[in-house]
Amino acid sequence: MESGFTFNARRVVTSDAVDNSILADGEAPDAITLNGCRIVRLWQTATVPERLPVSADVTANSLGPMPNPFRGTRFYTAELPAGARIPLHRADQIDYIVVIKGRITLVLEHSELELGVGETLVQCGNMHGWENRADEPCVIAVVAVGAQPAG
Repeated sequence: MESGFTFNARRVVTSDAVDNSILADGEAPDAITLNGCRIVRLWQTATVPERLPVSADVTANSLGPMPNPFRGTRFYTAELPAGARIPLHRADQIDYIVVIKGRITLVLEHSELELGVGETLVQCGNMHGWENRADEPCVIAVVAVGAQPAG
């Protein structure tokens, strides 16, 4: 675990491609620090739909940067320490997000909104940023799905 970060998720991956159906069990090996935030990449697929059965743990090696264009899925957690700020950005994807711990402010071009534990967000490719204005870390879980941009 990186110094200062507090959240570690157990990741279990199942598949019919292995004898006991458990392909992986434990902490995900692929974690990066970006803008002071710890991002743990739990799984990804290159396409939708993905072909089954899955026979290898795709996170055994670093997943690297998000492909562009991104047409698959990515599942990760992000821990944003107190005071963290992620500037406005956009991506051609839909993000399904749930707050697991703490509070986070979603910053949009013309407004902002605070989200707390158990609250969810469906982020549909628009400009957005994040700020943790609280005195404690915030942890979110995210499923990103590649999308076709308009035009």
